Amino acid sequence: MVTLALGFVFGAWLLQQQAVLPSLQAAWILAPSLLVLIKIYSISFKFPVQKIAIFLVVTLLGFFWAATFATIRLSDELPNSWEQKSIDIVGVVASLPEVTERGERFQFEVEKILTNGAKIPKHISLNFYRQIDPAKETESQKPENAPSFTNSF
Repeated sequence: MVTLALGFVFGAWLLQQQAVLPSLQAAWILAPSLLVLIKIYSISFKFPVQKIAIFLVVTLLGFFWAATFATIRLSDELPNSWEQKSIDIVGVVASLPEVTERGERFQFEVEKILTNGAKIPKHISLNFYRQIDPAKETESQKPENAPSFTNSF
C-alpha cells in the first residue's frame, strides 16, 4: 500500500517538474498500463519485478490524474477578448483582504455576470494597486485618503 501511495505522489511530482502540461490524449497510455497491472497481479512473477511494475503504473496514474486536474483548473480563464474591458458582476468576497507590497487583494466568487456575452472564471482575485512615488516608497508616505479594503471593516 505504501508503494502505491509513493508511486502516485511521485507521478504528481513529476508533472510539477514539466514546463508544459502533457496532452490528455497521451493518457491513452493508461489503458494498456492498467491491463498490464491486472496481468501482473494474476501472474506469479518474482516479487521485486511485480513491485517495480506496479510502482510504474501507479506513477503514470498519479501523473495523468494531476495533469487532468491541472488542465481543468487552467481552462477556467478570462478570454483575451475580455481583457481591459469593464464587466459587471455580482458575487461574494471569499477571503479577507491581504495587504501586499504595492496594494491589497482578496478572493471573489462570481455568482452572476451582468454584462451580456461576458465569460469570466468562477473564482477571481481582485487587486487594488496604490500609486506610490518611487522617491518616497515608505508606507508612512501613503496619503491619508488612499482607499483601503482592510481599514473599511
